[in-house]
Amino acid sequence: MAPAHLRRLLRLYGEDLHRKTYLFADPFSQPRSFHHGEYKVYDPSFDPRPVEELVHACRWMRERGQQIGLALRSTGNTLVAASQYLPLIETVDPHDI
Repeated sequence: MAPAHLRRLLRLYGEDLHRKTYLFADPFSQPRSFHHGEYKVYDPSFDPRPVEELVHACRWMRERGQQIGLALRSTGNTLVAASQYLPLIETVDPHDI
């Protein structure tokens, strides 16, 4: 999930979720900052480009999903939960979606 989505989710549904939420763009390292657009992931279902272009542009998403699946089954890299960088999340504009 993107930084703005993460901040809104924690605000709306409770900070107790911070141990169970991750940034989809890079859930395996702790972010140092959230520059404009950094860690944002776009949903290709709303992208008007031809399917062939989308397949190439979004190929990394399938691999990331597989990596996260392995991590959740404790056979891959360790996920870095939002609890590790809560103060940084508070600096993100929750409407920058």
